[in-house]
Amino acid sequence: MKLYFAIILLFFSLPNFSQEIKLDPESFRVTGDAVRTGEHCYRLTKSVEWQGGTLWYKKPINLNDPFEMEIDLKFGCSDRGADGIVFIFHDKLRTGMPGGGMGFGELKPSLGIEMDTYQNYDWDDPEFDHMAIMMNGNSDHGIGKSEPVPILPNRRNIEDCKLHRVKIIWNPYAKEFQILIDKNLRIIKQIDIVGDVFKGNPNVYWGFSAATGGSHNLHEICLEKLRFTEVAIFDKKTKTQLLDGEIYSLKNVEFSLGKSTLKTDDLKELNRLVNLLKENKQMNIFIYGNTDSSGDARTNRIISQKRADEVAKYLKQNGIDKKRINTKGYGDSFPKESNGTVEGRKINRRVDVYLVRPRA
Repeated sequence: MKLYFAIILLFFSLPNFSQEIKLDPESFRVTGDAVRTGEHCYRLTKSVEWQGGTLWYKKPINLNDPFEMEIDLKFGCSDRGADGIVFIFHDKLRTGMPGGGMGFGELKPSLGIEMDTYQNYDWDDPEFDHMAIMMNGNSDHGIGKSEPVPILPNRRNIEDCKLHRVKIIWNPYAKEFQILIDKNLRIIKQIDIVGDVFKGNPNVYWGFSAATGGSHNLHEICLEKLRFTEVAIFDKKTKTQLLDGEIYSLKNVEFSLGKSTLKTDDLKELNRLVNLLKENKQMNIFIYGNTDSSGDARTNRIISQKRADEVAKYLKQNGIDKKRINTKGYGDSFPKESNGTVEGRKINRRVDVYLVRPRA
C-alpha cells in the first residue's frame, strides 16, 4: 500500500505570489527507519513490528506566516493495522517514540496533528480511527489540544485502500488551525502555537512521522508539489508610519483612467494592509479615493468613491469587520503630483489610507 501526499503551501488569497520549491532529495532529511524509495517517494515504515520513521523538510518554517497544506493520504487496507501518521512541528530534526507515539512521542517542544488508526486504551484513544491536535509528544487525549474526532465523518475506519484529501490551514493572525478531510471540516481550534508551545520561537521544522507497534502497516509518502509564500507584510518603516496615524498612499494600487477595478498586481499590497489590521485589531481605517483632473468634478468624486469602496470591499472579504472601515471619495481635490504629465496623472489616481485608534 502507498501513502501519497500532494503538498501545497499557499498564502490564503495570494497563490500567484508564491515561489516554487524544487523537490530534490537534498531538501529533505529522513530519520529512523524512513528511506527514500523513488524520485519523490519515501517509506516511513515497513509493515513489520516496532518501526518508526520521519521525513523532515530541512528548512524551518516561520509560524508567524499563514499556510495552507493539502495532503492526499492512503492509510492502507488492514483495519487492525497500526499505528498511524502525524504531521509535526518541532525545533529539531529527529524522530520520537515509535509504537503508539507514531514517531511523535516524547518530542518536546512540538505540536502534532495525529491521524491515529489504532486504539491504545491507556491513552484514552477512542475506538474509531481518529484525528486530534496534540502537544509536546504526548499522545494522551486527556491533555490534548483538541478532542479526538473520527478521521472520516460517519465512519469508524480510514484504512480502506483509498486516497483521502486532508487540508490543514494555519491562520497566525487568529491563531487558528482548521483541518478538513474530503472537504469536511473535522477540527477548528485556536492555539497560540508560537507563544504556548515554542515559547516565542516562530522558526520550527515540519515533517511527517509514522510508526508501528505490535500491529503494523506499511507507511509510504510521495511528495507531489511544494510551494512557500512570499510574506505579505509592510516593512518596518511603513508599518510604523501607519501605526502612528500618518497618511499612506497604497503602493502599486493603480487604476486605469476612469476605472475603479482592482487588478491582480494590487492584491499583494492590499494583503499587507489586511495582515496589519488583523495584527492591530484596536485600529480602525479610513480609505480615501482620488483621481486625476481628467473629467468633471462630479464624475471624479463618484469614481474616487468607487475606488475607496473597492479597497474596503476587499478588506471585508478578507476578514476585516466593516465597522472598522470608513471610506471617502475626494475626486481630484488633493493631487500629489502635477496633472500636467502622464506620470503625474497616474500617481494621482490612487488610494490613501490612515489608521486611527477609536476614542474610549
